[in-house]
Amino acid sequence: MKKGLLKSINRIIPRIIGAKRLVKMREKNASQFDYDNFEYVVRMRYCSKGFTGIMKKEDYEPPVLVKFEDSEFYAPKNYDLWLKNFYGDYMKMPPKEKQVAHECDCYWRNNEN
Repeated sequence: MKKGLLKSINRIIPRIIGAKRLVKMREKNASQFDYDNFEYVVRMRYCSKGFTGIMKKEDYEPPVLVKFEDSEFYAPKNYDLWLKNFYGDYMKMPPKEKQVAHECDCYWRNNEN
């Protein structure tokens, strides 16, 4: 019951407040803390899984370049641990009936503003 309710809330809030405004609120809140003084980092997302991805900062940084198909992307230093914590056995395709599309708005942060 709780999990379903949280999923619903995490889908409704961005639609009510607006995803961009929600991101600004989150960044304002996060900027109140000194990143260097914390041992953990968290991946925050406003989608069906809510706030997820807590891991030790030493496993998160510095980022590493990872080859994916014909491109390279930056990923957390210990991306395998992060992916396993978030998705479980991410190298194994789920059964057809459990395969779902991900719904999430993504924004690029421009540090020039």
